[in-house]
Amino acid sequence: MRTLTVCTLALLGLPHLSSGGCTDIPNLNTIRHTGSSLGTGHTFKVFSTPSFLVCMEWCHRLSMCRSADFKRERSECRLNVKSSIQDPSLLRTTIGSIHVDKEKFPELVFDACRTHSCENKTMCVSGGCIPVLEKTCGSPPTVENAEPSRSGPFPVGHTHNYKCAVDYVPFYEPYTTCQYDGQWTAVVFECIHQCIASGNTIVGSSWCYFFGNDFKVTYNGAKSQCAARGMVVPIIDTQQEWNAVVPHLVDFRGYWIGAYAVYSPWPHRTWYWYNGQRVSYQPWKPGQPDNLLLQQMNVQAGNRGWDDEKNWANRYFMCEINF
Repeated sequence: MRTLTVCTLALLGLPHLSSGGCTDIPNLNTIRHTGSSLGTGHTFKVFSTPSFLVCMEWCHRLSMCRSADFKRERSECRLNVKSSIQDPSLLRTTIGSIHVDKEKFPELVFDACRTHSCENKTMCVSGGCIPVLEKTCGSPPTVENAEPSRSGPFPVGHTHNYKCAVDYVPFYEPYTTCQYDGQWTAVVFECIHQCIASGNTIVGSSWCYFFGNDFKVTYNGAKSQCAARGMVVPIIDTQQEWNAVVPHLVDFRGYWIGAYAVYSPWPHRTWYWYNGQRVSYQPWKPGQPDNLLLQQMNVQAGNRGWDDEKNWANRYFMCEINF
């Protein structure tokens, strides 16, 4: 078998691999994930070393360590409380990084500690256990719109799993781990409102809209466009919602909304929303409605108010969804 020569340094007081010189070991390509890492959310210890073997030996001696990530250019070792064998989905593409799970370590790494079990806060050295992980972490960092975390202190190696509040969706790694130095790993996790995550716009404090400013459609076309997005043409039945919508409307453009009048002589028309509810709040433009046609009319909304319009006219559109 082709071998890889690795020179180790007298480092950190580890007797097994710190005697100096060079040692031949099996090619690491058979045990490692090149260009991958587990992600920083599961790391409990980071330290500098030019040797991947020293990195793996540290992991071997610490019971809570399940895998190691090594960044060669930075000579950085990261010890993790999880492994890709436990959960393959945790692996991340990371240029210049090597990931190895503890179960795949080469025989050279193991010594008497292989058959000796130490508690999580201790480290195995020559078959004995010494305390090394005495620090604790306080409460996990707060993430906006995530469920509250339990209060600390937490032991080294404890991993907190963030969960988003109702109506919010998770982005990036939802983990942070208490590290060797008593600090939590950096949190990149975010909770984004479903409305924004879907490419829509939060209007006011509680409405989710899509504004179709790129092309015009008929009223039925507006309904189809909204349905394709899992939304509906808006029902704007309060002044509060209308005031929130107006700043998002482009000047001199009309947008279809979900109001219509049945066939009846003007001005005796009764206006309804598409769900059959009568339109009570009606912020018409001055002089509107004014269409005398004896046919079904629909409503277009502009930032100066509402206007009645024949339903086959081409106008811009907006859509709404309730979470």
